[in-house]
Amino acid sequence: MTEDERKFLEFVCHFDHYESETAMLFHLQSFLVHTLSTNPLIVFERGKSHSKWRLSWKKDTTCRGGEAGTYQHIIKKFHNSKVVSYDNSFFYIFKLEGQTAQKKYLIFSREKSLEERVVFFLSKFLETSYRNVLKFKVIGGLSDLVYHDDVTGLYNQRKLHKDLDEAIREFQLYGIHFFVLFLDIDRFKNINDKHGHLTGTKLLLHMADLLKETLRESDLIYRYGGDEFVIIIPNIPLEMAMSIGRRILNTAKARRFSAWSNIAGEKSFKLSVSIGVACLPYDAKTKEDILDIADKMMYEAKGKGRGQVCYARELFSRD
Repeated sequence: MTEDERKFLEFVCHFDHYESETAMLFHLQSFLVHTLSTNPLIVFERGKSHSKWRLSWKKDTTCRGGEAGTYQHIIKKFHNSKVVSYDNSFFYIFKLEGQTAQKKYLIFSREKSLEERVVFFLSKFLETSYRNVLKFKVIGGLSDLVYHDDVTGLYNQRKLHKDLDEAIREFQLYGIHFFVLFLDIDRFKNINDKHGHLTGTKLLLHMADLLKETLRESDLIYRYGGDEFVIIIPNIPLEMAMSIGRRILNTAKARRFSAWSNIAGEKSFKLSVSIGVACLPYDAKTKEDILDIADKMMYEAKGKGRGQVCYARELFSRD
């Protein structure tokens, strides 16, 4: 067994089965550069209408000038031989996703050639590892579908209960409190009945977009059902939670939502929302209780004239 073969065997024995393509390539590159003394690997992606270069350990970058030209030349010379001699270096090329429209090539170079057995082992290793990564992608995609609402693309009620369990664990371990905002579109049933369900569906999409625009990426948004939405916001003061609720109200009031109506053609709608707010642990101790209390506060807001934000402790303090 040669030294390179021994190193490769040791690498494979300690290699984790990564679910992420980026993590897998990062680990592979570390081995190639630091152990086999190669130049950094590059993944070249060639689609029907564009060429893109991506360094495996960085964000997507577009290479310019000679580097791109060099690799394009290398790819043209590649005929499944796995090694191309060019400019006093040996370029090793492995095709990934060869059966898809988007062809990928993993390329690295070395001043001295690698033993044929090492190249063969590396090829088989990549084939197996990449197949596993693709399987995890498929499984991840199916899992993603399970947790998203079909209409709005927001998280669904199943994901809400899962995330509430996690948020409660975070509180139990680290004392991180969180707020739940329960939101309902005012008089939405009237719109559905008068203008049709396709109009209602379009308005739900508009409301989902408004919530995504208004809130931070770290705030979690769910379609609870019908025209009801739930938002989880961790570790903020009460004043900020109320401010976020009022911001949603004001943004909705200031906007006109366009949708096709069965009786009026293209029409713009004005929408208002009612929002109930509750906090764990101050207003509730369980996920069932916090959802129930936030829901009750939403109906309290409707009872006070709609288009308002009601917080649980404010109501309890008056009783």
